[in-house]
Amino acid sequence: MKQLFDQRCKQYPLDARYISVLAKGLGLKKTDHYKLFSVMGREELLDHLTRSSYRDFVHQGDWHDSRFRMNLHMHSVCSDGSLSLEDYLEKGQQYASLSAKKVDDLDRLPALTLGLTDHDTIHGLQELLKILALNPEKYQNLRVVLGCEFSCAYRSEEMFNQPFSFELLHYGINPFDQAIIKHLSALKRSRRAVLHQIVTTLANRFPFVEFDAVEASFVSDNMFKQQGTNFPFDLLRYAITKLIDAKYHDAIYDICFRTYHMNVNDQDKIYNEVEEVFEHTTEYSLIGLPHPAKMNLTSRILKSKFVEACHQRAYNPSMEATWRIMSDLYQQGMEFVELYYQSYSGDLSESQTNIMPDEMNYQARNDADAWMMHFYNFANRNQLAKTGSYDTHGKTIYRKLN
Repeated sequence: MKQLFDQRCKQYPLDARYISVLAKGLGLKKTDHYKLFSVMGREELLDHLTRSSYRDFVHQGDWHDSRFRMNLHMHSVCSDGSLSLEDYLEKGQQYASLSAKKVDDLDRLPALTLGLTDHDTIHGLQELLKILALNPEKYQNLRVVLGCEFSCAYRSEEMFNQPFSFELLHYGINPFDQAIIKHLSALKRSRRAVLHQIVTTLANRFPFVEFDAVEASFVSDNMFKQQGTNFPFDLLRYAITKLIDAKYHDAIYDICFRTYHMNVNDQDKIYNEVEEVFEHTTEYSLIGLPHPAKMNLTSRILKSKFVEACHQRAYNPSMEATWRIMSDLYQQGMEFVELYYQSYSGDLSESQTNIMPDEMNYQARNDADAWMMHFYNFANRNQLAKTGSYDTHGKTIYRKLN
């Protein structure tokens, strides 16, 4: 193992420095850096993505499929997932060890590579490294990418009535980076404060209903942990259960979204600003857009003048807006798009299946196809890396849910 580790460090010198940073955070001696054998860094990941195809991100069958090699977007109990860190690694290494015996192209891709990308937290990554370092031989067939899924707000006075919420994946994170830790802790504190403010506003606006911040915090795992993009949506859901009559819903929406969603003060934030995510990158980082076709630009978000201007030019407003967002992200340093996302539903799932594996020659047949191809075209035009996942939240490493 040590010899293989040394060879990899020579092949990927940037990743060798990344491993050194992680080892220092763990307090490992230089002679023990090999204990992080399973960690995959930016350089190696990009190299493997050039060799991967759509099929490497697809699991077929009831359990083991040795052609399934990568799931780069997974959640643990540290956010809204069901897998403990121990189970995450145990199930991963069992699957990887079986695949290692069956595949004949380990020179192309490792037996299995998994990404841990919890919502707005890197707490679990430190524990993950500790487990790996205790028994590196056990996990030698499994490769792990350290990441985080940041909830973000994108602002545009021209396009949007309110900030548009979406997510960014950050690979190659250093979980001992105090700047990121402090930033995410401050965001969590701000969300708690905003939760109390919004509940107070709801109580004042509708005095005949009893609203309670503690009760609201139990709407979802992420609300309880102050993570993820669904903060205002969860609050809206909570408020509507209190006020079922539809005549109140527009007022509730305004309170849950617009009242605090527009604030940019550090004390009022419920999302990371896009610029902040890129500010916290290092030379080891890799930033990209997950599940792009889920970018939901509703009529409430898009400004009527922008929509009208798009129609006058025969543009699709949602496509125009998302293209502009992606162009801005690309200018700031975005390097991949999660095009091989396996957990779309309905028409999007069917389109994904139809488009692949012949994406370069596929002709859209319906709106869902056109929407999906919109993101493929952007990635191909800008030569972005293509990743994929099941966005795992359950206890099975090759599905979204159990």
